[in-house]
Amino acid sequence: MEISNEDNVNMQENGIADTWLYSVPQDDNGKTVEESNVNRPVSPLFVTIALPALFSAFGLSQAIAEDVSPQATIVQSNAENLLEDVDTILGLTNAIEKKQARIIKEYLEQIFLVGVDRTKPIRMDVHFEGGKIEYRPHFPISNFKDFMGSVNAFGIASRRVGFLTYQLKNAYTGYVLYKNRYASFAENRAVLPEKTFPNPVTVIEPLLALDHDIATEFKNSATGADALKARRKEFVDNFRKELLAAVKKKKDESDDDFALRKLAAEQQLDDIERFYVETANFTGGWTTDNSTGNGQLEGTLAAIPDTALAKMMGMLGKKHSQFAALAKPEKSILHLRVNHPLDEMRKEHFKQFFAALRSRSDNRTDQREKLNATQKQNRKKINDLLHQFFDVNTEAGLGDVYVDVQQIGENKRTLIAGFAVADDQGPTIEQVIDLLPKVNPEHEITKSVAKQGDVVIHQIEVTTREQPHFDRFFGTEKGALLVGIGPNTIWLAAGVNAQEDLVAVVRQTQEGEHSDQVSPVFFSLEIALKPWIDLRARRADAESGDPVLRKQAVESFNEDDDQLTVEMKVENGEIKGKLITQPGILRLAGKLAAEFSKEQLE
Repeated sequence: MEISNEDNVNMQENGIADTWLYSVPQDDNGKTVEESNVNRPVSPLFVTIALPALFSAFGLSQAIAEDVSPQATIVQSNAENLLEDVDTILGLTNAIEKKQARIIKEYLEQIFLVGVDRTKPIRMDVHFEGGKIEYRPHFPISNFKDFMGSVNAFGIASRRVGFLTYQLKNAYTGYVLYKNRYASFAENRAVLPEKTFPNPVTVIEPLLALDHDIATEFKNSATGADALKARRKEFVDNFRKELLAAVKKKKDESDDDFALRKLAAEQQLDDIERFYVETANFTGGWTTDNSTGNGQLEGTLAAIPDTALAKMMGMLGKKHSQFAALAKPEKSILHLRVNHPLDEMRKEHFKQFFAALRSRSDNRTDQREKLNATQKQNRKKINDLLHQFFDVNTEAGLGDVYVDVQQIGENKRTLIAGFAVADDQGPTIEQVIDLLPKVNPEHEITKSVAKQGDVVIHQIEVTTREQPHFDRFFGTEKGALLVGIGPNTIWLAAGVNAQEDLVAVVRQTQEGEHSDQVSPVFFSLEIALKPWIDLRARRADAESGDPVLRKQAVESFNEDDDQLTVEMKVENGEIKGKLITQPGILRLAGKLAAEFSKEQLE
């Protein structure tokens, strides 16, 4: 076997040939392997990977069977960058919490980074094969002897079975190949051929060029019908079955609630399956701005042509939003826009979900002892009407939504929301409004309190008994919900100056200028997190949950650093997404890391 000069130098420079005992290399069964002109050391205990446990949270894949499986790679730019991010994130916290940065870095350096070259990228491949997950990491090495010795405490024994290959047993069973100054691990020796194994950096150069702290690529090279069928079968028979088996009924959960939760899980798995099977390529990554404390997550998705995923993506960016003329108000603490037409899978999902909601609501109505027979009957009529309304609009495939919440002084807010609906749906909503007092006489209905163009606005008084948080959220003494009904739009509004603001927004929608060009953005969200966290902390039931986490969350955000922004658009047939965070979110991450360090590492 020919061994490169670089591999020989690697072994000598790291002291392995001088320090370790020598013997004849052996194969997997302990038999002698004949090799000439090489020294043959046998390693002592070998410690491999705790880092795969850290990467496993990403849950990405690279092989069910090599010809049809998805291929995925995760890359950490380098360890120096990781340590710098620790300083940045902990540096956003208070004086006491900042001290934990040193402890966390020492832990990483003394446990995970001994013998690791901190200037080169760390690569992780995660493989799914037959429902079994395997992690294959590749570590850049500065000193192989130190790297091997640093992990002895993990209880992994090793013996040499080739010039560059070691077999591992006990706490980890597999092999490690040391070549090109990288230590590469796998359970199967066949995937680590000494002669032909490539430099682990070569295949990740496109990912490194994206200049992320952590980058990932997920792709399906096999795109034929047989490959799609094989991937789908693998997902259904293994991953879907296993994940659904984990959805179990809770002790105090009703049958209806469990059925709804299980349905939601099944529908989420439909989305995951479609991504897993029909994605052509996905690349993405996270970057921490060490100068500002901001963070950015971005990704690009391309689908295999002629698949359901590709057809769904082809529907995006083709139709004007009915709310395109609306500008974001200055005082918004939440601003959401969605213009995402529903494909056949989404239609079926919504229909199933609304049917389950209707069934649960009917059953709960039967159980309400305070309602008489007539009230129960009218409540079920409302359920029927709403189900009819949702069913018709789902079939129309509409997914055009506008939601805005403004902060109007301390503890005062205004909500304006608009929904595109199929034509002539107004009468259905009118019937729902008329039935509300027949279920609860405290609901006072005032019809036609305002009108703007072809939109008629009705008012529903909301009782504090049924909705105790309504007045507290909006800061009103006597809560009222406004419902605007137009020929193809339904509006909702509540809070301070709700009627005046709703009329103005409807007018702007009707009379505002519309660009001839359809916006490629089909989802956008801008949210100020501090008001929502403060509100949750002040609620009467704030004692529920984790009080430490709640306190950390309240302390993490300031008014000038609590923004989270998400935007998704279609461009050149691909979906491009971006999430940007201001320092408050990383500050919260730093507080959580400091708490963990204090409890587990000190």
